[in-house]
Amino acid sequence: MRLHVDERGDGRPVLLLHGLFGSSANWRSFAKRLATTHRVLSVDLRSHGRSPHARDHGYPALAADIEEVLKTRDLASATIVGHSMGGKAAMQLALSVPRVVERLVVIDIAARKYRGDERWIVDALLDVRIASAGSRAAVESALGERIADAELRSFLLMGVVRDGDGGFAWRFNLEALASEYGKIIGPVMPEKRYDGPTLLVRGGRSDYVTDADVEQMRGMFPAIQVAMIADAGHWVHMDAADELLDVIRAFVDGGAGLRGARR
Repeated sequence: MRLHVDERGDGRPVLLLHGLFGSSANWRSFAKRLATTHRVLSVDLRSHGRSPHARDHGYPALAADIEEVLKTRDLASATIVGHSMGGKAAMQLALSVPRVVERLVVIDIAARKYRGDERWIVDALLDVRIASAGSRAAVESALGERIADAELRSFLLMGVVRDGDGGFAWRFNLEALASEYGKIIGPVMPEKRYDGPTLLVRGGRSDYVTDADVEQMRGMFPAIQVAMIADAGHWVHMDAADELLDVIRAFVDGGAGLRGARR
């Protein structure tokens, strides 16, 4: 599948992958800063942003899409950076086709199956009658009836766009993502081992990754290092962009002994 990619900058290539219900726009400010020293490709994963919609949202399909991005830009390999769902897609690519992943950065997600505690967010989105909403404020009000967290509502509202008839629609393929939710929370499939440099960035205020998760991931990614960003929650690139930028720059440029990281 041919994905939408926002490309900028020159230097060693870095692909940025967003999480569920996100898009390349989530990385825009971060990508602009990283692009002063690197060639940055911010990707809209399938059924998100401006990329085509599809029914299948399993990680093998997402990994194949990312490999296609590299091929179409004549890149033999690149550093792949993925947050949350994008982190699982990045891990799947590294395990399926290790040669195309120069370095791997996984942000606040483990390789295991999750319990699906956030299914309620999917259901809240499904309850919004977005096609008949008269304004973005009406969409936000409808979300507010189910989602009290203003920061989460603000993130989800980034996915609201005008449709061709002057109304509103979700930028992501909500129906497909809802039906494929079991795959999205499912595990990464360890087809091979990835021996390349791997960095797991954890948010200090997040519970998405446990110490036990790190040990499990070490079997798939033996060279894994872990960096903890204390003041960040799950959305590390939004909560602590400056610190994350420093960490990723150091790692991409060969930081085998990355300061603050541990094996």
